[in-house]
Amino acid sequence: MASLDDKRKSVTGMSGVNVIAGIWLFISPFILGISMLEGATLNFLLVGAAIAILAVVRMVRPLRFETLSWTNGVLGLWLIVSPFIIGYSAYPSALWNSIVVGAIVLVIAALSAKSTGDLRHAGAY
Repeated sequence: MASLDDKRKSVTGMSGVNVIAGIWLFISPFILGISMLEGATLNFLLVGAAIAILAVVRMVRPLRFETLSWTNGVLGLWLIVSPFIIGYSAYPSALWNSIVVGAIVLVIAALSAKSTGDLRHAGAY
């Protein structure tokens, strides 16, 4: 069984992945050359900033704020469906950027929240 320190490091590492995903999402419209897509760009800027900020808080306090990981999971799910709702699904780079980053954020956030929940249920804090 993983020690408390191992779980803490695991949550910190997973949150670090989501920080990177959030930063990528924030800068991706300019790197991918899709900044002319106003809806996609605004979505990527706002959601990317939110993901990164929430993940940084989780990195600082890895055994607390489990709900922030679940919030990031919801943001990841939003990224997967947003191209179809906002209307940028006809642009492959914006579509796939949204889906891939969304899937990464969703999975990592769920794993991070589960790790924290496992520790709480085990009475580790």
